[in-house]
Amino acid sequence: ERSRGLGDVYKRQILFSERKHSLNIRSVVFHLLGDTLSSVGVIGGAVIIYWTDNVLIDAVIGILIGSMVIRWAYLLLVESVHILLEATPVDINSDEIVNRLMREVNGIINIHDLHIWELTSDVRMMTAHVVIDDMPVSRSMAIIDEITGILRENYGIHHTNIQIECSEGGCSHQTDDEDQIKM
Repeated sequence: ERSRGLGDVYKRQILFSERKHSLNIRSVVFHLLGDTLSSVGVIGGAVIIYWTDNVLIDAVIGILIGSMVIRWAYLLLVESVHILLEATPVDINSDEIVNRLMREVNGIINIHDLHIWELTSDVRMMTAHVVIDDMPVSRSMAIIDEITGILRENYGIHHTNIQIECSEGGCSHQTDDEDQIKM
């Protein structure tokens, strides 16, 4: 019986430490808090009713607990809808990311069509078109590696799809009919 109690304490500690990272964990924590609050409210209300004979305390405690549960449910619902709509995470500023990448990564001329969204509460994704000068593929891959490193370390974006484009007039394009592959 005692080991079960220690296990529950350990589980609660894990849940509370991870609640900021996962919507699922946050919902479990809110559920546990609601259950705990309900139990404390029932016991506290019973004691107050026993000593004061004031049965309205039961309704007041029920309304307070219900109000808190409704508020927590609303917060979870708002975050769930935000994720389902694949909106930009609230703590991400796209302009700040573009400015930082332009400032810190050599070889970038422009960044456009930048889209950042959350697939789940702990999985962020980004797509972007990055304009660079004409350079070897190996150098353009190094630019992608620098970009993904900055995004991973500073913004928690681990999944990226970066399309490299050459600046206008910077890349050679073959347009003659004889240079095109014939099918």
